[in-house]
Amino acid sequence: MIQLSATLVEKSRIECNRLTCGGRGAEDMKEEKATRELIKNRWNTLSKELKVAVKIQEMNDADEIPYFNIVAKKFSPEEMSSTTVHNAIDRLIDLGTISADWHLIGSKWVRRFYISGESKDFIDKLIKELYK
Repeated sequence: MIQLSATLVEKSRIECNRLTCGGRGAEDMKEEKATRELIKNRWNTLSKELKVAVKIQEMNDADEIPYFNIVAKKFSPEEMSSTTVHNAIDRLIDLGTISADWHLIGSKWVRRFYISGESKDFIDKLIKELYK
């Protein structure tokens, strides 16, 4: 009986977090992202554009500002060159998958990229699948 009560209390705590924090608490989400590992074979099947979109979304989720130099540095030179990242960003903007706005960082202006519109749900689900 006590174990059943503890289970119900835990379920109600989870439900409370889901209702108040969009699914889970911010701390729970950060801990989960820190402990999960990327499934390499799923990552390797993605197109270059989707890999760039996933990196941009992950950076936005981590409250980083994803601009070109930072996004390009997230990939090793063997994985994707900065020219390939640039071409992928151009393609994603053309398709309407990502949008950009200008931000001042220090003394320089940079274009901050973010997933736009209906693509956000798709990329969020893709990220969940990559880390299952």
